[in-house]
Amino acid sequence: MRLINIVIFIAFLQYITFSYYAFAKSGGANKYSCSLFVNSVNFGDFYPYDYTPTKLNSSISVQCIAFQENQNVDYVITFSAGNSSNSSTRSMQNSKRKTLIYNIYSNNSVTQILGNGSGKTSIFSMSYLLSPKDGMRNDNFIIYSVIPIQPFLESGDYSDVITVTLIY
Repeated sequence: MRLINIVIFIAFLQYITFSYYAFAKSGGANKYSCSLFVNSVNFGDFYPYDYTPTKLNSSISVQCIAFQENQNVDYVITFSAGNSSNSSTRSMQNSKRKTLIYNIYSNNSVTQILGNGSGKTSIFSMSYLLSPKDGMRNDNFIIYSVIPIQPFLESGDYSDVITVTLIY
């Protein structure tokens, strides 16, 4: 089993920046390998008196390659809660600890909150057979980010850090 972590920085009046880390457990010959890539999102300016929520999309790509014939590739992608105690109530904070509510979802109707799979949160997962002759396989997932309508906020930068983990 291998772990790859990506840290997502979500910022109000800024953009989402992604940096990632790969962690591999030792032992045994590698039968396949996977990599995780996350695209940035620019939230732009948030206007508290807008009549509609601010919605933006990002994407995650997982790239896997087999080194031996007929490898069963299984992986899951999980998301930390960030500054919040749980994924259902994510919020960004500014330097004065004021908060801006937001969340990330796995579906366009924004009903499936991305998390670690516990409670009512969802994860991304995939399972398939892969061989070296298949070449590299790319799987793409969309992240739907939403800042809901909320009362006036103090101006400034709001941020949160979400760790995205690929387990395969």
